[in-house]
Amino acid sequence: MRTIDEIVDRVRRLRPSQRRELIERLAELEGQVAKPPEAPAERPKPYARTLRLAGSGHSSFTDVADDKYRHLAEAYADSHE
Repeated sequence: MRTIDEIVDRVRRLRPSQRRELIERLAELEGQVAKPPEAPAERPKPYARTLRLAGSGHSSFTDVADDKYRHLAEAYADSHE
């Protein structure tokens, strides 16, 4: 099968009357052009649902991360008096 560039180069070399004829023929074929085959349906990925939910969860459990600056301040505080 020819590449589009090769086809365009050949069309450029046609005489104007031949180009018009080509355009008319292509216009006639416009409704008859075969559609490319549809891509096969993708198989569902096993963790797709979980990945969609990633980062959207919330927990009411409180831990050190809730107030990490206070805990870090206590950890780095000078304990020498």
